[in-house]
Amino acid sequence: MEYKVLDYKIHLSNNVLDVLSKNRQITNSNFEIGGQLFGYKIDKDFFISDATVSNKVDKKSSISFFPNIIADQDEIDIFYKNGYDFLGNWHTHPQNIPCPSPIDIATMIDRYKKSKHGLNFYVLIIVGKTEFPKGISINIVNDKIIGAKLND
Repeated sequence: MEYKVLDYKIHLSNNVLDVLSKNRQITNSNFEIGGQLFGYKIDKDFFISDATVSNKVDKKSSISFFPNIIADQDEIDIFYKNGYDFLGNWHTHPQNIPCPSPIDIATMIDRYKKSKHGLNFYVLIIVGKTEFPKGISINIVNDKIIGAKLND
């Protein structure tokens, strides 16, 4: 599936869509869950081919998700050795129609600024309760949120 955000195209593989869809936070008693996005970039096209799912050391509740940065870096290193770049993060929200919270945006801005990479931005995907495409928010973030494809 392809999403256009500003002048960029974000391509999500069927594998990634399956991971995101299977992990939707259907009920409010489900914990938020998330992971990292991997793939490659060609000009203004981001091809996201893999999405990881959070592990035991991540902190989760029904309204928050805080990944373990050491475990995340280990995943990034493994994917990089196999030819994939870290392109961003995803996680669920207990909303039908999701949008990033101020904490989500601040976290991605901080991660973008502190990381060594050659990307213009990172991708932040928020997955809601509703089936796609309404239940997904795709955002591009660098030192600020610079674009979003919200729920259509």
